Amino acid sequence: RAYRAFAPIYRHLGRAQEAAQFGARAARLRKNFHDAFWIEEKGIVAHALDGQKKRVETAASNMGHVLFGGILDRDKAQKVAARLLSDDMFSGFGIRTLSTREISYNPISYHNGTIWPHDNAIIIAGLAIYGFHEPLAKAAGALNRTAAKMEHHRLPELFGGLSSDLVHQPVPYPVSCSPQAWAAATPCMVLQALLGARPDALTGIIELNPVLPEGVDALSIEGMRLGEATLSVTLERNEQNQTRYRAQLEGGAWKIGTIHSERGDAEEVDVNVHGVQ
Repeated sequence: RAYRAFAPIYRHLGRAQEAAQFGARAARLRKNFHDAFWIEEKGIVAHALDGQKKRVETAASNMGHVLFGGILDRDKAQKVAARLLSDDMFSGFGIRTLSTREISYNPISYHNGTIWPHDNAIIIAGLAIYGFHEPLAKAAGALNRTAAKMEHHRLPELFGGLSSDLVHQPVPYPVSCSPQAWAAATPCMVLQALLGARPDALTGIIELNPVLPEGVDALSIEGMRLGEATLSVTLERNEQNQTRYRAQLEGGAWKIGTIHSERGDAEEVDVNVHGVQ
């Protein structure tokens, strides 16, 4: 992710050699990562390599962070997304740190089966990067329902991984911090993912690829700052269960670009731009 981010910066600065070097590093790391960590027969990313460089084939939420890094080929990323939202990983309240199929799974173990909101936020951001709207909406909707059952709608550091088929509300983790900084930042990251918002300071374009979370039919965000500009976006669900949105950009030199999800939705878009140079 860092190598790929530096390459266009160097190109913008007219330093083509450094740009090419960072691009080559990213490509080399991508290939090496696939060779070392991808487990084709399971459709997952290895949890680690042991001392003999053998894959530790544990299904854990960490593989979702790889989506945020953008290092996986799209077909492999789709398999990881599907695995994360399968019943053994997804509880209905969020994505567990460990699959229920693993021998060390425990729904109230700190790292071996509980659910961490900030961990889920990183995964959700990764789903947005690939434009995987259906799993994104499912995972974000689960966190929203979880927050609604918490005091002050406050997401805690972590909570139990018991399935929503077994319990009516998330099971608290006995010594979970609340408030907690990582969890407090979760709604901001999830909101950016739901908007599919990708501002590019080099081009002056902010791309939007929004989707509503499950259980939410309308969402409005007003006055987001983009340098000297402000952006407001309203999302609504139509009869075809697609997300329709309106965006208004005021002031500054930004422009709005649109990208579409992998489902090829014919989303209705109404973009109003004011004061754009």
